[in-house]
Amino acid sequence: MMRSVFPVASFLAFAALSACGSQTASDAEPASAASAVTAAAVAPRPVMMGGEADMDACAGVSRIKPGRVVLIRSAPDQNAGIVASLPEGIALWVCEEEGAPEGWTGVAFDMPDAPETCEGPGTPSTDKVPVPAVCQSGWAQFGDDVENVAG
Repeated sequence: MMRSVFPVASFLAFAALSACGSQTASDAEPASAASAVTAAAVAPRPVMMGGEADMDACAGVSRIKPGRVVLIRSAPDQNAGIVASLPEGIALWVCEEEGAPEGWTGVAFDMPDAPETCEGPGTPSTDKVPVPAVCQSGWAQFGDDVENVAG
């Protein structure tokens, strides 16, 4: 009789552990889904430039200070995806501040060690348009990480 009890007890223990594992996995799914929804809830916002016929499309240029790094995000929100992490010395066209949430600046730039192709921000534009695709662009919070170079 002892022999028949042992397999049944083993089966019951295995079934109980399996059920616990299933509950843990299903409990983790809503948390993961909620995290994905939070990240997806911040839609990218294009950086706009221009709007004045007699001024550069982006009003100024700043440079990242030595020893500093600036995170560029896809929208002016701490929860938006990171587009780039830029090191010291990189020049940033300051394109959009008006109408942006306080502390956020829309910028255009060339990636480090890449050819300089971002020239449109220095050209006047009567229309307010998105930063051209030849430039990288996104949103930054400068703080003390940048110095004004022009504009």
